[in-house]
Amino acid sequence: MTDKCQYVRSDLSHCRANRMRESHFCFFHDPAMAAKRTLSRKAGGKHRRIPTPADSAPLRLSTVSEVIVQLENTINRVRDGHINAKDANAIGCLSGILLKALEQGRVEERLTALEQILHRQTQAESDLEFLDGGLNDES
Repeated sequence: MTDKCQYVRSDLSHCRANRMRESHFCFFHDPAMAAKRTLSRKAGGKHRRIPTPADSAPLRLSTVSEVIVQLENTINRVRDGHINAKDANAIGCLSGILLKALEQGRVEERLTALEQILHRQTQAESDLEFLDGGLNDES
């Protein structure tokens, strides 16, 4: 007996899945498995997501280091099966956006600091010119 499922599709091609022991068909085509297939379909989406506890505190992600810690945690939770890849992908995408926003915030802070320094220098030069002009008028 062949190891492949004996089901023949409407286009006359054979199913290429491995057959189950004690059957000529795979799980999806064995008539004796119809009830189990139905239960499996119904249960399919029920255990996909492990909910976050309702009392968990919001994450503080205001620094690059905090985002890195969360990403490390997410990677480890995917690896041990506590979070699915789809949720992890969303967390990774949002983390990337957050990291860009944090970088933009740092750039804006640096630009503001430079603008303040430039303004103080310009003001100091204006004051010196004023004083220097006043001294020249007295002589």
